[in-house]
Amino acid sequence: MALYICRICGNTLKAEEGYSICTCPACGTTQDLADLERKAEHTAPIPPIENVGATSIENVGATSVYVVPNPEKPSKKGNWLIAVLIGINVLLVAFGVLFALTFDDYIKPAIDYNKAMSLYNEGDYPAAQAMFESLGDYQDSAFYAFECANIQTYTTAWEYLENKDYKNAIDVFCKLGDFRDAADKQSEARYLLGCEYYDQKDYATASSWFNTCKDYKDAAEKSDTCKKLLAEQANEETYQRAMQALQSGQYAAAESNFQALGDYKDSKDMVNEAKYRYVYENQNSEEAGNLSSKFHAYIKELKAANYKDIASIYDSVYSWRFRCWVNDSWDSKESQSQIAANDTVFVHIQSIGGPIGGSVNIRVVYYEVGVSDRESLKDEITVDAFNTSCTTMTHVFYVRDGIEATSYYAQIYNADSGELIDTVYFSY
Repeated sequence: MALYICRICGNTLKAEEGYSICTCPACGTTQDLADLERKAEHTAPIPPIENVGATSIENVGATSVYVVPNPEKPSKKGNWLIAVLIGINVLLVAFGVLFALTFDDYIKPAIDYNKAMSLYNEGDYPAAQAMFESLGDYQDSAFYAFECANIQTYTTAWEYLENKDYKNAIDVFCKLGDFRDAADKQSEARYLLGCEYYDQKDYATASSWFNTCKDYKDAAEKSDTCKKLLAEQANEETYQRAMQALQSGQYAAAESNFQALGDYKDSKDMVNEAKYRYVYENQNSEEAGNLSSKFHAYIKELKAANYKDIASIYDSVYSWRFRCWVNDSWDSKESQSQIAANDTVFVHIQSIGGPIGGSVNIRVVYYEVGVSDRESLKDEITVDAFNTSCTTMTHVFYVRDGIEATSYYAQIYNADSGELIDTVYFSY
């Protein structure tokens, strides 16, 4: 065994023969023995401990070194210093590791949190939100990250509200739920949007918006007002349609619309006006000859209301009036001037007036034209008021020299009064 001096701490090293390296038991440094031997060649020899003052040399291989044979114990002073240094080194390493762990887990998050709070208090919510989100679950960072996001959303909604962009304001405030006063602001936006449509006289839309915030201010009252104005608006539109129908002669439509309006403006009077104009224009039409038509319903209602000059029209309608025509058909209402030879002649007499339920006797006298207008036939029939009757005459055609046709006319009399009603002409 050979002894060496540690080049780090000066402690004695023991090395078995055949080894090239040795580890110092004091400082733990591993050292190359060949290197130690080279250094020993240039170092003063170390006297052996057991024979202080004498020097001995042992040959180790080909190199001679001074060795200390089997020292009993190292220097206490050197060992204490080494221990102190090693302890300090260990403490520094431990402190470094502990500081690194503490900084990442506690110190840095605390610094970032305080910085984020400063940004929050300064109103820089986008930057504060980013920092709070990076802190994850640290303290109440998640709450403040959500708070920053909501504040930014709230600011956007408020700007919409300030710029009267109420629909967008409603949408954004709605997303905020119960954040701060977002619910009240949403109601305010709905109310103001209703007011905007109210000012535009779009009462239907205004009412629908007021209904969405009935508990806000006077929204419920405004909704009721809108409904009344909407009804007023609808009535006015109906009234104008009725007036247009009246002016264009569409009396039935006018009467129906005015009737639906009830007490609106002068609608009740205009109902009578529509009926009056219909009666006035149809008093000589076939409609007047049909007792079941609305003509007679109207004239009776107007007579009861003593409307305008309906009394004189009423008297005229319900006095005896007739329409007469001649043809070769029982049910045709068309008049003919030419009748085929030996064909049957139908003289139609329609009563388009007269007292309701009354009847009158009618005399028809036929005359041949050109033969001293002699009376060739006479007939009498009874005609009921507002009814149609007819009489017939069969003519035998006599061919005369130079005469190509035979002409006739019929005179129709009220047999009761002798009054001539009408004269109709025809020829064979």
